Amino acid sequence: MEEYYKTQIEIIKTQSEKLFNSESLTSYFYLIKTVIVDERLSLGEKRNLSSKCFLLIGDIYRLLGKSKKANCSYIAALTIRPDYYTPYYNLITYKKLFQCSYTWLNTNLFLYHTVSTALSTLEYEKTNKYIRLTNKHIQRFKICKARIHLELNSNKASSEFYNAYIVDPETKKGLLWLAYFNLWSQNFEQAIEKYNTLLEKFPNDSDSFNGLLRTYCEVGDYNKAYDVFLKDESNINVNSLVLRNMYFGIGNFKKGWMYAADNKTSKTLKNSKELNYNNELEKLNPQQETLVLAIWGPGDEIRWSTVYNEVNSKIRNFKITCEPRLLSLFQRSFPNIKFVPCYRSVRGSISSENINKYCNLPTKFLSTALDNNTYNEIKKETQLITNLDILKNLRSNISDFSNSATLKANPDLIEHWKKRLSLYSNKKLVGISWKSSLRSFTRDIHYLDVTQMEPIFKTEDVLFINLQYGSYENDIEYVKNNYSIDIINFPELDLMNDFENVAALLSCLDIIVSPCNFIIELAGALEVQGLMFSNTSDVNWRIDAAGNDIWHSTISHVTATPLGNKESLVLKIRNTLQ
Repeated sequence: MEEYYKTQIEIIKTQSEKLFNSESLTSYFYLIKTVIVDERLSLGEKRNLSSKCFLLIGDIYRLLGKSKKANCSYIAALTIRPDYYTPYYNLITYKKLFQCSYTWLNTNLFLYHTVSTALSTLEYEKTNKYIRLTNKHIQRFKICKARIHLELNSNKASSEFYNAYIVDPETKKGLLWLAYFNLWSQNFEQAIEKYNTLLEKFPNDSDSFNGLLRTYCEVGDYNKAYDVFLKDESNINVNSLVLRNMYFGIGNFKKGWMYAADNKTSKTLKNSKELNYNNELEKLNPQQETLVLAIWGPGDEIRWSTVYNEVNSKIRNFKITCEPRLLSLFQRSFPNIKFVPCYRSVRGSISSENINKYCNLPTKFLSTALDNNTYNEIKKETQLITNLDILKNLRSNISDFSNSATLKANPDLIEHWKKRLSLYSNKKLVGISWKSSLRSFTRDIHYLDVTQMEPIFKTEDVLFINLQYGSYENDIEYVKNNYSIDIINFPELDLMNDFENVAALLSCLDIIVSPCNFIIELAGALEVQGLMFSNTSDVNWRIDAAGNDIWHSTISHVTATPLGNKESLVLKIRNTLQ
């Protein structure tokens, strides 16, 4: 019976993905009532099903902007099943209610310890089955606690994951999360050891196999990852993201793009009966109109715009969607191509703030490629193809990369910024960015913190121009107070949204120092000198034999040695600037 109810939950979830929210809420509440009175379900099954429903109810309320009801729903899910991690995560990430969720977790963990200790003193309860069950729940709580620390970049995460593991070292869950933590802490040898141990115990476990392949990719040993992948005879389902990185790493770009295109957006396009989606460039009908859908972030879109002139020679009657902030810049740079401004959600995340842009779409997952206006203007005969599908054909070998400038900044704005910067003409002007606006433990390993960057800021005869978007005021203040260095900042410039002025400013600087974000991609597309730094192997596939970028001829790379050693990365950047 539990499987039947799980199917019902998935049906309602699909309904909510089509943004039929009021109907979905009614269906979830009805299902909870049905689950509670169904005597065929065990207590554990009732807990699992009803807590899942309350979680999804909370997600709908959050989408509708009803934060109090959303929080109450998440807490209801935790009340029913206190070892359920996702409601904790949602309380932390959506409303930043760390103290609330963390206190909730600690309270429940304490209660479990108390109940466990009390019951274990009863002789008739001292069975192996009971001890395993108790340990299972305690381990789940400890993993929840460790994951909260991990999400918030707390230095306590390491000990918390180990504490969860030692509760019951024979279970898969504790060791799997310990391996995962070592992977993203860049303790690669320990991660490989733990993933291999897991595969010895659970030979067909896809999580462990994917983790092992991903670790070899993160180390930069793509050939080893490929060897392990080829030796697998159990047909384990391998994550397309892992395969994408692996094939890019060994230089098989065609397969890399194939797996990059194997994403939720493309699958949703393929399954949408209302849309005429074709993922093969050579199969497009030249007599029909084609709409090329740009997907992913603006940095990716800028990088991939290097193929747009080639697309113009391959397809006759076509248009390309673009991020609205890039529209005027693209129109100037590609006068023979028609661009359609189109808003895109980040990873399909729709909230009360942006739902009006996507409420007419058949499913919310299309919001990563389309908005209401673009969707409504698509004709029945219009062929759709994504930029990733095109890259599979136009960048299938290393020799296909032309790395030539593609974008042109506004000449009048360039003159404006030249005048603004003329006050500082006696020094080398270095534009600098050091982090991403999207923060998490697994993202922050790629970036630097200003507390680590003193040698860079102390470089002589250099003046730093702020290119850090998002929250940067405290960082600039820290550099001034601790290093006695003034980073020149133009607070009236909206670095997140005014791409025209950002492009003009970049064109006036001597060099740009940045991690892999839209700033460095824009610099490269404008043919401005740039230094892309990395603390991981994620961009290794982009580096040619001379240390330059295969997409942008003016961008060179600096990578930590060994990976994860941010001190060496900082010194390399400083030495390059000198």
